[in-house]
Amino acid sequence: MLIACAHTLSEPLNLKKNLSNIEKYLKLFDQKKVCYALFPEMSVSGYFNSEEELSEYRKHYEDILSSILTLSKKYSLHFAVGMPIFNNAKWYIAQVIYKNGEIIDLHFKTHLSENEKRVFSEGNQLNSINTGIITTGFQICLENHFPELTSILQKQGAQLISAPFASPRETPEEKLKRISAMLQTRAYDNCCFIMACNTCGTTKKSKPYAGFSIIISPRGKVITSRKGYQQGFCIADIDLHELTQIKNSKMGYFPGFKRTDWIKTLK
Repeated sequence: MLIACAHTLSEPLNLKKNLSNIEKYLKLFDQKKVCYALFPEMSVSGYFNSEEELSEYRKHYEDILSSILTLSKKYSLHFAVGMPIFNNAKWYIAQVIYKNGEIIDLHFKTHLSENEKRVFSEGNQLNSINTGIITTGFQICLENHFPELTSILQKQGAQLISAPFASPRETPEEKLKRISAMLQTRAYDNCCFIMACNTCGTTKKSKPYAGFSIIISPRGKVITSRKGYQQGFCIADIDLHELTQIKNSKMGYFPGFKRTDWIKTLK
């Protein structure tokens, strides 16, 4: 199964350009027969965390939803993009999976920075999503710093963790080295594939985003990666039978040894 992730250029509220950048890679991935693709956190809207920017975004919200649904009809793959979503009178930072003109499922970011909390609400659910071709769980940016979230998603059946970022500062080399060290451990300890990507571009204060894309095996090894200030992507052909082989091994499937009953008693 071919999966792909792209570190696309995403500018706050430059919605037309952001969608154009996403479509560029959707077209490429579709030609290469990719089954599932991941794009960065808030890749559609561009990253923002102010009420003024949210107010402007709201003016275009319905048109944006319609545009992405239309876009998903053009290409045969499942893909996940990031954008603010309005639900039950609240705004959330979300990652949404699209396929054939429909929303397959979505995840609301559960852990927010202080600046994000001024504008967005925190999600309170963590669910693995069966797309029909693979079961994935989302960890958006800050969520990746909490190992227990990966364990919960894996226990729910996630074969792949999708980790979109919008993380500024650092060089591409520094960013990829730090994130890779963190996610390789998550993949190895939880017996799951992990894919991650960070946005490109600059912040409102002209600080650069260090773009990267990476796909990691359930053995904790980097299958493929790419980094840089410019847009890029990586593709990997993964075999889900590798998960079964690990689970059937005598000592390789570490989640099987976890004493969850005992851990629950700890404070």
